[in-house]
Amino acid sequence: MKKEYQVVIIGAGPSGLSAALHLKKYGVKNILVIEKDIFPRYKCCAGYITTKTRKFYESLGLKLENCHYTLIKDFHIFYEYKKRQTIDNKFLYTNRKIDRVELDYEFYKLAREKNIEILEGIKIRSHNIEKSELYLSNSEIIAYQNLIFADGTLGYGSRYQKNKKRNIALQLTFPNDHLDEIQIHFGITRKGYGWVSSY
Repeated sequence: MKKEYQVVIIGAGPSGLSAALHLKKYGVKNILVIEKDIFPRYKCCAGYITTKTRKFYESLGLKLENCHYTLIKDFHIFYEYKKRQTIDNKFLYTNRKIDRVELDYEFYKLAREKNIEILEGIKIRSHNIEKSELYLSNSEIIAYQNLIFADGTLGYGSRYQKNKKRNIALQLTFPNDHLDEIQIHFGITRKGYGWVSSY
C-alpha cells in the first residue's frame, strides 16, 4: 500500500513537531510525522529551553504551564570541579524533573489536536531517494514531495551526513538530600559537558 504526502518528517520530538505545526500554520495540509517510539516517551535530555524558544513554542500554541516549565532561579558553572561562576538566570527554563517527557508529550497532543498525522512505533526499513519513497517497518510505502529529518545525530537521517559524529548521553537519577540547584560542569572530559540537578 502506498500513501503520498506533501511533507514527511522523520522524528516527533520538539524539532519535528514544531516543524509540522509551523508548516500547518502556513497552509501545508498533507503532513506525516514518523516516530520510532510511542508517546509518552522518555528521552535522555535535560529539556532546557531559552526565552526565544519559549516564545516560538507559544506562537505555535504550546502551553508551557502544562509541561510545568518555569524559569530556573540560577545555575552554577564549574570548570575542573571548581565553581567558577553563578549565573542569575533570566533566560533558561525547564521543569522540576529536568527532563523532556512532558514537553514532548505536550507537543504530541497539540499536533494531534491540529490533525497532524503521526505514525508511532514505526521505523524506516529503507529509502529510495530517486523515487522519493520510504519503506516502513509496517510494510507501508510512503511517497513524499519534501522530506525533513528531525531524528537526531544518530537517527536514520544521520546516514546522509558526510561528517560522522558520535555522541553519548548518560543520565542517572537517584534520591539525594541536596538543596535545589543546577550545576554545569566543563573540563571533566576532552569534549562535552556534564550537568547535575537536584529536585
